[in-house]
Amino acid sequence: MTSNTETSAHPTRLAGVTSPSVNTVATKARQKAWLAPSMMLLVALAGCNLLPVSQGTSYAGPVSAQSTDETSQLMFEIMIAEMAGRRGYMDIATEGYLSASKRTTDPRVAERATQLAVVGREWDKAGIAGERWSELDPDNPDVYQALTQIFLRQANLDRAASELGKYLTLQSSAIIASESEQVQSPGDRVFELLVREPNRAGALEVAQKLVNNNPDNAEAHLAQAQLAWTNRDDTLAKRAVESAVQLDPDNASALLLKARIDVSAGNGTDAIEELRAAAERDPQNIDLQVGLARLLTAEGRYDEAAVLFDSVYNADNVTPEALLTISLLALESRRNDDAEKYLTTLLENGEYLPQAHYYLGRIADSEGDIETAIGHYEDVTSGENALDAQIRAAELYGAIGRVDTGLARLRRLAADVRSDAVKPRLIRAEGRLLSQADRWEEAYETLSEGVETWPNDDDLRYSRALIADHNGKADVFTADLLTLIARDPDNAHALNALGYHYADNNKNLPEAEALLVKANSLLPEDPAILDSLGWLRFRLNEYDVALALLREAYALFPDAEIASHLGEVLWVSGDEAAARKVWEEALRQNPEDTKLQNVMQRFGL
Repeated sequence: MTSNTETSAHPTRLAGVTSPSVNTVATKARQKAWLAPSMMLLVALAGCNLLPVSQGTSYAGPVSAQSTDETSQLMFEIMIAEMAGRRGYMDIATEGYLSASKRTTDPRVAERATQLAVVGREWDKAGIAGERWSELDPDNPDVYQALTQIFLRQANLDRAASELGKYLTLQSSAIIASESEQVQSPGDRVFELLVREPNRAGALEVAQKLVNNNPDNAEAHLAQAQLAWTNRDDTLAKRAVESAVQLDPDNASALLLKARIDVSAGNGTDAIEELRAAAERDPQNIDLQVGLARLLTAEGRYDEAAVLFDSVYNADNVTPEALLTISLLALESRRNDDAEKYLTTLLENGEYLPQAHYYLGRIADSEGDIETAIGHYEDVTSGENALDAQIRAAELYGAIGRVDTGLARLRRLAADVRSDAVKPRLIRAEGRLLSQADRWEEAYETLSEGVETWPNDDDLRYSRALIADHNGKADVFTADLLTLIARDPDNAHALNALGYHYADNNKNLPEAEALLVKANSLLPEDPAILDSLGWLRFRLNEYDVALALLREAYALFPDAEIASHLGEVLWVSGDEAAARKVWEEALRQNPEDTKLQNVMQRFGL
């Protein structure tokens, strides 16, 4: 049985989603803000009478200028620096702001000098500007975030750890003063700062120094644990997170990370019970509730997880993020009704609209409600699922007989996208749409044009091979698969497709065996490969082995083609009643399947 991963969208295998990284978005936004023209800064400075300051002067609020000429000169220097930055002369801009920062007590000038030096990777100047900024605005955690990055880039790890400690202290104070219950922990923020560093070894050393400098601070240990876990140092991660929990037994972030580490070590049951106890101690903590629900789902304890889904959903302090998470966990738990309820609430609240529409579309799609699915997919116009949604909407138009509408949508998408990485995917979708409409020759021509344009796109070539096989172009089918296998000897799907082709045509059986045994070793639980291998064993008259393989394949995926093979082997083995039962059951689920009908007719049914 050939397998095509693009078309096997089973309703019970709805994939999860990872929201766009908050860190990535924030970093890009920060860079844009740093580079943006500081006209507002200039206007603000013009409204204050600035006084040139001598070295060591501390900021004590607005002061009166001794000279209007001095103020005008400072404004002129800043304007020249800003114009240089806008034209890409970062060194001139940095020097101008750095000079100005020494002659004013307004911390915004030093901040701008620091930002420009960081963007220009002038780390020595960045350090000077950052220290001036810290003199003028010592209670601003952004100062110490910048200085940590700067000293890391200078490989001054002791200073980086020192500045990071100040950042941690200020973040902790800010959280204590905050009235909001949904505040990111200081350890999480320190981790996010360090994990962006390209020098991983340096970041880990700074995290260790931070712990050494703050041995009784749970958040320091938590940040180290998170960084170690990200760097796959399981031993350090476990030791650090256990220290964090020992210092602060109710630290939700530490408890959640400890549970993840324990699960990865095979201690899922203990992790669940420990997290359950923490959630019972703090029933208002949504993060703990969601974390426990995630663990229960991962362990297959769906009924217990479902109780938590509803608990989170009905909580007064439920966040949109928590609502989206339990929606996806409900989908993973195969509780479509619950997922639909949670996602609909997101829509009604105007939160996470692209994700809500996409997964509501997936639910409707899996339940055969094509019109509703199309409506939701068409509303996904942004986010990481937008392309998937638009492609699936096009395919569903084909499913309801509006093939040309679907083709027009795909071709419009192809005209709009610029990425060469996306266009082959749209061609594959067009080939699927045409083949599903029994326009096989058009599908072959479309995919062949794609292969000519992108000859190194393996997925495109694999799709063309499958269509060629259906069209009776065995030479193209074989050549494409051999090309794929030559490029990647571990391409399990190509190995399977070629091996099954040989087995089904009862030729080259020793070669088919080598191909399929290897494919099975690469993907031992793939039902398509198990079916192919079972069919090969049947061709080799190994009926008992064939039956075992085909039964395993059918249990994993009760597909009509697998049923046709299993029934035939049962019949030939003498168990006609069992064969008839398999075929009739499959036919009830797939009344239009021609392969199933043909095999039954061959045996007089």
